[in-house]
This record gives sequence, C-alpha cells and structure tokens, in this order.
Amino acid sequence: MPNITGAHHISRQNHNLASGIAKQILDGKQLLCSLGSYGYGADAYYADRIPKRHHKAPFVVFQIDSARIKPCLGFGGLEYFMIPEMDHTKLYASIDIVGYINVAGFVSCPTHLYYFK
Repeated sequence: MPNITGAHHISRQNHNLASGIAKQILDGKQLLCSLGSYGYGADAYYADRIPKRHHKAPFVVFQIDSARIKPCLGFGGLEYFMIPEMDHTKLYASIDIVGYINVAGFVSCPTHLYYFK
C-alpha cells in the first residue's frame, strides 16, 4: 500500500512543551495513543489539509502505510485520520518521521505543509 504523509499537532495545550515532546517522539519513532471520538489510537492531519489556524503550531510530519489509517471527518467537513491500535495496552503507534514544523531545536521538515480555510 502507498504511504500517507501525516502531520500530528504536538502539545496542543501548551506549545512550550513541544521540544520535549518532539524529542520523545524522535527517540521512540512513535505517537502516544489515547481514546477519542473515533476509537483508541493517535490522530493526525493529512499534510495537505491542515487548518490555517494552526500555521504557527508545532507538528511532527511523518509517513505511514495507508493500510494502517482510519479516515475521519470532523466538524465542518475537516478531514483527518486516526492510527488505530486495537490492543488498548499499546500506548504508542509507530511512525516514520520526516521532520518537524515550528519546533525549536529540531530539523525542519523538507515537506511543504498545506494550510487551508
């Protein structure tokens, strides 16, 4: 299956924590899973469909096999996806990191992100 490029919003509540969280993601090559509206897993935007309001937010950009994702539809028709984990004892979903956006001290992502709306 082809790979999808995703962008996971790091530290939504406190952007000051982004560098520490980015290091944890880099060290483990994985995203933290939690229970959300579409089940247990990690969520991400498609790299070409990030809401414009997040243009200054910190993101980790990654690649993942399209067979591992579950497409989701949010408020206002916002498309994003989940990386579901059926085993709720698994705390992390593995990813292939491409780079970071708006995270001080980390290599910027060579992939261009696209913001809309």
